[in-house]
Amino acid sequence: MFTGYTWTRRLLGAGVQLFYALRGPNDNPKRESIFRRFNVENRPLILNAESFEDLGTIVRRRIRDYNRVRRHSSLGDRPPGNYLGRLARRLCGTINPEVRCPASEGHFRVLPNEISNGGLSMPNGGSDCCGTCWFNRTNRGERDWLKYRDESIPPHCEIRDLAIEDPFYTYCANHPHRRPVRDPIPIGPVMRHGGSDAGGEKPRYIWKPSPDTEEVRQHLLDLLENFFEHVFKDRYPIGTSLNEVIVWQLGELRENRAAQHVEWISKNCPDHWANTAREALTKIQGGD
Repeated sequence: MFTGYTWTRRLLGAGVQLFYALRGPNDNPKRESIFRRFNVENRPLILNAESFEDLGTIVRRRIRDYNRVRRHSSLGDRPPGNYLGRLARRLCGTINPEVRCPASEGHFRVLPNEISNGGLSMPNGGSDCCGTCWFNRTNRGERDWLKYRDESIPPHCEIRDLAIEDPFYTYCANHPHRRPVRDPIPIGPVMRHGGSDAGGEKPRYIWKPSPDTEEVRQHLLDLLENFFEHVFKDRYPIGTSLNEVIVWQLGELRENRAAQHVEWISKNCPDHWANTAREALTKIQGGD
């Protein structure tokens, strides 16, 4: 059926790109099992969808239920979300600046919570700066800034439309170290180097707050939906993680739609995430 000429002609005519497993259903048995179970359990709801929009809503809700509510015998009768929270706490429970979290294949350094007193601070001195970012106009849209930078072009953040006075001491979470996939929607504030004194370097401080638009809010909510995925993709070893920036910024925006997710993080995740989530939840619920 799935390789029949009539069927494939209709798909190709609709612009669908086809991919076939080389060994049929035996090529990826885990994914095939999930799809089969999902279709069987949700068949009545899928067949009763009145439009593609309704179908999309049903699928999103059922996937959320599958990951956060439905108990799985292979996970000790716990939902995957609960299991991941426990796993992360077990793997990353020791909050120490020198301990790397195994949950992200050794590339994510677990740091104490650094979001406090109305400001977002990260350790200074790092390559997660505008000077090395592909959104800096000087770098002509490329990640390899040493090869492509054009010093005749003034530093300017393309996604925030912001002139950058000192790009190698200015930072944000859209940097490719944090988001390896090019993400043009602003995530959190723009930070600057805090300077130094006899006691050493000072924390970074907020230079420009995040823009507050529905697009920005919805993007943060979408990122929050895939909270644990960012642990594996944010491979920069120092500084506040992308996850913490996302949760913190939603708190600053008092985004009510994030309340349920943020509350779950506050109860099920390691302290360095949970503390940030608790502070954000307090703001969302009307606290200071």
